[in-house]
Amino acid sequence: MGGELIDSRFSISEWLEGEIGENWKNAIRIAKPQAVTKSQICRPNVVTDTIRVKDISQIDKNVWLVDFGKNFSGWMKIKMKNQIEGDTIDFIYSDICDKKPERISGNRWDFGNRYINQTDAYVSSNSDSGIFCPRFNFHAFRYVVIEGLNYEPQASDISGYMIESDHSETGSFTSSDSDLNSIYDLNRYTFRCLDNGGYYVDCPHRERLGYGDGQVAIETGIYSFDLRNFYKKWAKNWRVEQDSTGYIPTTAPSPYFAGGGPAWGGTAVVMPWKIFKYYGDTAFLKNSFDMMERYIDFLESKSKEGYLESYGHRVWGFLGDWVPPREGMDTNESPTEVEKELFNNCYKLYLYDILANSAQVLNRIDRKQKYDKLGYVLRQKINERYYNVDSANYASGEQSYLSFPLLLNVPEKNERHRVMKSLEHEIRVMDDGHLNTGMLGTYFMLQYLAESGRSDLVYLIMKQKTFPGWGYMISKGATTCWEQWNGYWSNIHSCFTSGGGWFYTGVAGIRQKENSVAFKHLLIVPQLTDEISKQSTHFISPYGKVFVSWTHNDNSDLQLEIEIPVNTKADVVLPVSEKEIVYESDKLLSSNNDIEILKKGKDTMQLSITSGKYIFIIQEK
Repeated sequence: MGGELIDSRFSISEWLEGEIGENWKNAIRIAKPQAVTKSQICRPNVVTDTIRVKDISQIDKNVWLVDFGKNFSGWMKIKMKNQIEGDTIDFIYSDICDKKPERISGNRWDFGNRYINQTDAYVSSNSDSGIFCPRFNFHAFRYVVIEGLNYEPQASDISGYMIESDHSETGSFTSSDSDLNSIYDLNRYTFRCLDNGGYYVDCPHRERLGYGDGQVAIETGIYSFDLRNFYKKWAKNWRVEQDSTGYIPTTAPSPYFAGGGPAWGGTAVVMPWKIFKYYGDTAFLKNSFDMMERYIDFLESKSKEGYLESYGHRVWGFLGDWVPPREGMDTNESPTEVEKELFNNCYKLYLYDILANSAQVLNRIDRKQKYDKLGYVLRQKINERYYNVDSANYASGEQSYLSFPLLLNVPEKNERHRVMKSLEHEIRVMDDGHLNTGMLGTYFMLQYLAESGRSDLVYLIMKQKTFPGWGYMISKGATTCWEQWNGYWSNIHSCFTSGGGWFYTGVAGIRQKENSVAFKHLLIVPQLTDEISKQSTHFISPYGKVFVSWTHNDNSDLQLEIEIPVNTKADVVLPVSEKEIVYESDKLLSSNNDIEILKKGKDTMQLSITSGKYIFIIQEK
């Protein structure tokens, strides 16, 4: 995490020129290291965007504040002049600047939030000019305090260089709603700031650890970039961190203790399943299955009568839905023990389902039966302990503790509608159309609302420009997602990067049928809203390009364009009422023998289509 000190008085010009200087010494022969080294399978870090300076201001004598206009992970390069030999120029970086920076001590500066140590330094030679740019590390920042220059630096002499993994892009989203476009860009761009080094970091400056809560960004990442080898590499990190008891720490790689809970280590179980589901890699799932089972066994060792109980570090060992609004690190409030127990037992149930599905794929029928039975019993136990039948609420009745059980089919069949009504009441009334979820709860709620066709509630949440939410972040000038909904501490963070996936799965409705792998059998369920007149989304699946675009015209007609890649098929759910008629490529749908109508409902029509391009037009009769 350290910065760099470049002393240009000791620079060796011949080094860059490939020449051997007269004062060079022979290299010293040493013993071969015993470590086994292998090339990593994921893409390397590369320099991509060039970031231009937005503003430079003087804050003290020979002290300047440079503003690049947005956060990024990477380097700053500066050309300097008029310096005296031995002059030291210090560079102090920050991802936030809520006030005029003030020195705390030495090179510690107060930018208006918690201090994060990011510094470099340059010592001038006898030349009056020089160039500084780090080579061995990067920082995460928008602002740079430059101390020691005896002249006003010019923006033309300073550049920022974004560093990220060399992923190819696989998806895009745009719509007529500029607010939604900005939120999509915020999530996607933050992902790019966090994918350095072959794993998804919590933040690129304070800790730079591969925390397990990075699972919330999987769909944001996979729909946007080609991440097969990126996630396989990170999944291997999780696999090798498992100890003899089955325990898996909260970060991978894991250089030292870090906080978390069952869901953090549970990423080791989730990731092989997601790699199989999205890329069709059965071999990787098979090689990971033993590790996945041993983590479940570890959780069973921490359970009593089937309930997962608190274990590990007294404060940091059993986190549930971390940093919901008003329950963050800057407060004395946090989810209650009951809320943590409910959330973590739901997460254990989530892992049961993944193990059962994985066993089915691997033809391990005995293991599938085991985890199906464990899941059935735990669903009953969660209902017995945490469900209030009078209020149709689980635990406190807040959003995370309703949506997660709903996603996992915990409520009894005759109670599901009531629990959904409770969730809608929480969102619309109790929270006035805002989120009240933490990092994991947000992810699971967005997934549930998209899959259940209730993206109308997500539209409501997304559009809010008051605390808390992504709209609030942007209204406060955020260019990357924050660690907490109120912006406390890190302002480049993984916590709430789950929002980007919903634009693909919700607005465009690009998903898979339940038993589909690698998007072989697509499920296209666009979720329309009157607030958006048009949207266009594409995604490069392992089989090829998937494209969904829809437009409302002035006559309230709906035009839906869909492209399905070769060697695949799709079920498409169209929003068609009994008063409307459907055309495909200027012909009545009913006259097209190549399209099968699977089901007609009061407000929808479900079709089966094969690969190709389609234009559906829905009009009143």
